[in-house]
Amino acid sequence: MHVTRRIRWLSHALAHVLLATAVAIVLLTNVSWALRDNDLRDFGSFLASGRLAAKGTNPYSEDHPLIFMLGDSAAINLNPPVSVVLFRLLAPFDPDTLVALWRLISFGLFVLCVVFLNYAEPEGYSLFRTTWACIMAGLWHTIELGQVYVPLLCLVVAAWFSLRSKRQILTGVLLGALVAMRPQLVLWPAYLLVAGLWPTATVAAITFCILSALPLILCSPHIYAQWLAVASSRTVLPVFNNSSLVSIAGRFGLTSWGYAISGTLIIAFAVLIWKCKPSLQSVSALSIVGALLIGPITWPGYTMFVLPIYWYSRETRLMRFAAMLLAIPIPIIGVFMRLSSQADAILGGVYGYALLLIAVHVALEARSPANLCLQWQDRYEVP
Repeated sequence: MHVTRRIRWLSHALAHVLLATAVAIVLLTNVSWALRDNDLRDFGSFLASGRLAAKGTNPYSEDHPLIFMLGDSAAINLNPPVSVVLFRLLAPFDPDTLVALWRLISFGLFVLCVVFLNYAEPEGYSLFRTTWACIMAGLWHTIELGQVYVPLLCLVVAAWFSLRSKRQILTGVLLGALVAMRPQLVLWPAYLLVAGLWPTATVAAITFCILSALPLILCSPHIYAQWLAVASSRTVLPVFNNSSLVSIAGRFGLTSWGYAISGTLIIAFAVLIWKCKPSLQSVSALSIVGALLIGPITWPGYTMFVLPIYWYSRETRLMRFAAMLLAIPIPIIGVFMRLSSQADAILGGVYGYALLLIAVHVALEARSPANLCLQWQDRYEVP
């Protein structure tokens, strides 16, 4: 008996050592790759957009030296025009100083989100979730590019907890701001409307309209035409790291199937919310993962938006496996993708497979009796 216990203890200790080693390798790989230099990358394109707008020219033009170049292709700012209003404020400052500061701010805001999730959710502190969050590929890809996804994550977390506290007006304002920056997240207020929260959906629509009108006043009445002209001319659906269903299907030459499946998913989640009447957190979880899957563009940084789902949901094997996929460093995926065209097609959608697993888990959880409310309307009474 004593020998058996000792063997069991040694096997557990070895498993923990191997797991800690794997986590350390993944973290070092992500950090060394993300901070390998101080190049501006996407942040340079954002500054270029702001500087072009400050001069009164087309903010979506390719004619600026700060624009990030991917080979012969210019990776210009493709964010909605409301982003130009913000980037314009950064135009006078030194780019190298700004990008270093922005990366530091992004990481700091991310840490604050994780700390808040640990102490705001009933489950409390979770070593697994906290460790996983810090090694997410999406986080380090965001820092590497100098992207704006972490502030959007802050809005996601704020809207999640505001909704849980039944602050419908504040939730609507936060969701309207989110949709103004990431239009695909319109699924969130739309599903809340299906769930009966029409005040929240209405405030979200009003906030979206107000914020979307600002670029017309502050920049140019032609800015939306300029944005749509550029956005419609870019073919980015099946490219590496796009995790939407359309992109995954497009890798196998089935783009039309990707659109069909996306449409089916939107309807299926709406029916699930209408018929099963799940909790507000389940509605939010379905909205977030659904919005990421329908895309049509879902970069790795967007996967950070599922963080509240992990702190709300049970730690099942399905969710843990999805977490493992979301932690695979992008440079490692890139190495294996170059082995063959088949590997490129399969591995290019790894993060999308993780989102599909999360969607299955969230849908099953929404249908479970423990997650249903006997008096659906009671959930929407504002204290």
